[in-house]
Amino acid sequence: MKNTRYILAALVLVLILVYGFITWQKPKSQQPSDNNNNFLDQSGLSLNIKKVAAEAFGTLAYDASNAINNESADAATQNFNRAASSIASSAMMGNAGSATDTKMMAPETMPFYQPTYYQYVYQGDEFSLSDTELAVLKRIKGENAKNNFGNFNLGLLNLNSFADAGLNNFNIIQDQKFGYSLYVNLFEGSISLNENWEKWYGTNYVPREFKNTDIPADDTIIALTDNFLSEHNINRDLYGQPEVQKNNYNIMPMLKAEDAKVSSIYPVSNSVSVIYPLLIEGKQVYDDWGSKQGLQLNVNLEFNKVSSLYNLNTQNYQSSNYKMETDKDKILKLLRNGSIYPSYYYPEDNAKIVEIAVGTPKLQYVRSWQYKNNINDELLVPALVFPILNPEKTDNPYKTSVVIPLAKDIIDQAQKQDDGSGPIRVMGGAAE
Repeated sequence: MKNTRYILAALVLVLILVYGFITWQKPKSQQPSDNNNNFLDQSGLSLNIKKVAAEAFGTLAYDASNAINNESADAATQNFNRAASSIASSAMMGNAGSATDTKMMAPETMPFYQPTYYQYVYQGDEFSLSDTELAVLKRIKGENAKNNFGNFNLGLLNLNSFADAGLNNFNIIQDQKFGYSLYVNLFEGSISLNENWEKWYGTNYVPREFKNTDIPADDTIIALTDNFLSEHNINRDLYGQPEVQKNNYNIMPMLKAEDAKVSSIYPVSNSVSVIYPLLIEGKQVYDDWGSKQGLQLNVNLEFNKVSSLYNLNTQNYQSSNYKMETDKDKILKLLRNGSIYPSYYYPEDNAKIVEIAVGTPKLQYVRSWQYKNNINDELLVPALVFPILNPEKTDNPYKTSVVIPLAKDIIDQAQKQDDGSGPIRVMGGAAE
């Protein structure tokens, strides 16, 4: 069995070395174009933006009819639901007793359910929308590395005998204590890594229990991630100052079985996330829910080591001008819901209405996805990002901003979907 592993590892190594040699030998005239982008041919992480015709990416509005027979769109819907579920779960964990193990709680101690509705209220400075057009960016991904296997034969199988074949992705395993498993996706232009579980934990691993008081200072955590990036020559030029993600502490009050009261012990995850925000020409990138996007590293507190890395992507874009919304009232109406997605309100006698104040917005980007003909395109759309004022005093301190895209396609669609009936409904007192 061990011999088989060594043989397979040797074959993978030979494959990578030969592939690199063939790629290095290619003449400049064969270097990939914008539509055949092999990120292994590029030197380091750099920002490249190429201007194309206006509205070159088609409509930016989400096509619901296209999603019916579109597997990518179905996957997007699942991601959407998971994100919403995650946000709600995180918020409920912040409510004492709401996420407690029901086996440890007597029925009469269950918390009282009160439906809660959130409304975001603008309390910032006066602002105007004067840009009738702005650039939307589309990230250019690479085709699989076709034609790089010319005359390549391992002896087991002649790979060149398969027409139009290419290397799409591969996995590298680091065989040492605290080694990593690296995943390279040539088509997506991305690299990620995780722990090589066997080399980190072994078979008799018992996780250490952490409490909220065990979490190191932010500076200590960031020093670990900074050192990791430097050690592996990961360019930070396109990223802003790192931020420790407090919501990854997973703080959850635990209940004492003997008296069914909330204890002062707060078990937490042994992993903390640090994000290096992506900056595109000075603008930050957010997701729909107001979270910054960028290079994410997770730190294992038990071993004081970086355990995983995500979103290390090439930054090659096409830029196309699109019409932007200039009616501020439309933006503020959607702001009330906390997003561009429609709200659903059902009147209930014991409902609680919570107003959350937001401040003056900044022009940034929101990452959006366009699903057409089973192709998933990543877009960066100009958006207003409204900071939530005093987020630590709200029911959901993990949501720190509200993002409203400015593209007229998206705003027009959101206006049609919004029934104007009221703020978002959230079950069990959790924020959206």
